[in-house]
Amino acid sequence: MRRALAIFSIFAFASLYPTPGRAIQDEVDRIFYNDCGPNRVQVGEIFTDCAGDTVSWGDVTDFEERHTVIGCGGQASTTYWECGYQVSSLDVCIC
Repeated sequence: MRRALAIFSIFAFASLYPTPGRAIQDEVDRIFYNDCGPNRVQVGEIFTDCAGDTVSWGDVTDFEERHTVIGCGGQASTTYWECGYQVSSLDVCIC
């Protein structure tokens, strides 16, 4: 009886933690533009939800707007990227 209780306790404890493949991740929405500057046009997107599922369309370019939500519903932030460098906005071109 003690052995069965010990095995059950270990199984119950282990089942409380998510497996690495299904662990909660940050939600990231990457929006890609054809160019920088005020006349830019969205040409692609990669969206990854907090379960790790990804949906994408269009083209990946050097001009990116990245929305990140910590976990599922945590703090949100927006960053901008040009040619691999983080910039303050996509309104001014650096590359």
